[in-house]
Amino acid sequence: MFKLIKHYSRKAGLPPGTLVHVGEKKIENVRIEKWEFNEKEIREQVIDSIASLALAQEPGTVTWIQVMGIHQVEVIEEIGRTFNLGSLEMEDIVNTIQPPKIDELDEYIFLVLRSFDYDGVGESLNGEQISLFFKNNLLITFEESENGILRIIKDRLRKGRERVRKKGSDYMVYSIIDSIVDNYFVVLENLIDKIEVLEEKLINDPDTTNIAVINQHKKNILLLRRSVWPLREILNSIMKYDEPLLAPDSLPFYKDLYGHVAHAIDIIAMVYEMISDLHGIYLSSVSNRMNQVMKVLTIIATIFIPLTFLAGVYGMNFKFMPELGWRYSYYIVWGIMVLVFIGLLVFFRRKKWL
Repeated sequence: MFKLIKHYSRKAGLPPGTLVHVGEKKIENVRIEKWEFNEKEIREQVIDSIASLALAQEPGTVTWIQVMGIHQVEVIEEIGRTFNLGSLEMEDIVNTIQPPKIDELDEYIFLVLRSFDYDGVGESLNGEQISLFFKNNLLITFEESENGILRIIKDRLRKGRERVRKKGSDYMVYSIIDSIVDNYFVVLENLIDKIEVLEEKLINDPDTTNIAVINQHKKNILLLRRSVWPLREILNSIMKYDEPLLAPDSLPFYKDLYGHVAHAIDIIAMVYEMISDLHGIYLSSVSNRMNQVMKVLTIIATIFIPLTFLAGVYGMNFKFMPELGWRYSYYIVWGIMVLVFIGLLVFFRRKKWL
């Protein structure tokens, strides 16, 4: 996400409500699907003409319009005009670095959400923005591509036995947010597994490349926190609504979801602390390794001090030194050096310095 911020300059100087796509092109052509369903039946179709979306809804039927691909701003603008959607909200749809938010409009509630997938190879998070408008029995979603989260919702709709077919658009919105939050837990689980492996590696074999991995994990958890933290406010705002936007029997589901979000925030805080501790573990492991090296070097130097002293004494260039005339003086000196060497090793081992 951070690399996309540099594209934000495209919007500089433009009046509010001007649609400029900020982000990556993740799908070649915009695809629009229309889903109409109730408890008894479901109809799905691919839309070729945006004008056909303006047809009146059937009573007792929920209509879901799924827009996949937001890079063609002229298509997004036409959809906005068809449903009389706010220009500021349409601007947020094509700005893919928008943080999660909720806007309360006269006819609609507008949400910006963000889902993530964890790339275990690159140790990075792949995020995708999901924007949606909803009112009584009408839901319009905008995605950068065909998101896996919404594919799950479509599969549940096709089964027919799911609760989502029996309720209105408010429950559809709950199902989408719930799937996104569930996926947050999957991402957090993967992150925790990676961090635990990295922690063990830092203890046993610290390496300078680990710093880059630690920083990547920190960036991931900050991105996740940026997306999860606003969900509490979003859910609080939705739960304040009454019928027809929010049915009374949907309120318990939102309350339960609020608890899940609070739990996710707690886990994110814990993971952030784990990542922060990794820096300390790395520095401590490097320091311990350096201490071990210095310990070995110190022991070697200590052993050679008396040996160097003996060699230095008998290496002095004096003419008269009694020991130099002894027949076995050379072997005696060697014997003394070996005894000193062995004695020091025994002493260090008894002190548990070796």
